[in-house]
Amino acid sequence: AIGDLPPLEAGESSSISNHEARKHQRKTIERFKHIPKDGGSRKDMPEELWLDCHKGVDGADSVYGRMWWDEPAPTLTTRCTSPSSGRFIHPEQHRGITIREAARIQTFPDDYVFPNNKKSASQLIGNAVPPKLISEIVKRFYLENEGVIRTLT
Repeated sequence: AIGDLPPLEAGESSSISNHEARKHQRKTIERFKHIPKDGGSRKDMPEELWLDCHKGVDGADSVYGRMWWDEPAPTLTTRCTSPSSGRFIHPEQHRGITIREAARIQTFPDDYVFPNNKKSASQLIGNAVPPKLISEIVKRFYLENEGVIRTLT
């Protein structure tokens, strides 16, 4: 869903609508570099890079986690572009996912333009039911209503 988008460094943008990476502090990018690509988590970092709030905490493994290329994406929340809020680090680039990447994961078409305000856009994406899911549900109801398919009862 996102592999064909141009690579970005933290803070960079592209000509593609809503494909702009958040800026991250240098120390945060250093942490990202220690999280293995394609599914690593903050627990893979050297402990000296752990945030104080993560020391001695056994849960919340997805916080500062990378997405995988070949596994389903995590549930996208209203903070889906913030790596501190879940497994929202790009599978191989050292940054959080962009609004466009989150939108593609949720199956929004590329011509759907979100507000420039990242917080508002993240909330819209995180609260959305994926458009393709809605489409499939509507098709199913239509086919059942027209008698093309029957449900087992």
